[in-house]
Amino acid sequence: MMFASKQLLYLHILSPASVINQIRGILGHNQDQLVTCKTIKNIIMKKNIGATDKIIRLIIAIILIVIYFSGIVEGTWAIIFPIAAIVLAITTITGFCGLYPLLGINTCKVKEKK
Repeated sequence: MMFASKQLLYLHILSPASVINQIRGILGHNQDQLVTCKTIKNIIMKKNIGATDKIIRLIIAIILIVIYFSGIVEGTWAIIFPIAAIVLAITTITGFCGLYPLLGINTCKVKEKK
């Protein structure tokens, strides 16, 4: 089931009860059905980074850290490189990139259930 990214963008500014009610509406649940944190996580932080993407991100993160610790970069770049490396490492570990839903990108191959 595909969800409109516009609906999900507004969820972060609402109160927790409002978020749950919004998700119930998106999923078509009535008020009596249980919406768990796992359901919310599956909707908002659905994995969207594939294996090749993860490898590329990890390699870039390692390169950025090596460049940083070797002292090649100075000034502003010395701040940006480790932060970018940390972000790339976190997205690799979680399998979720926050920019991908906004851009409509998904490199994760979904296995169909039979």
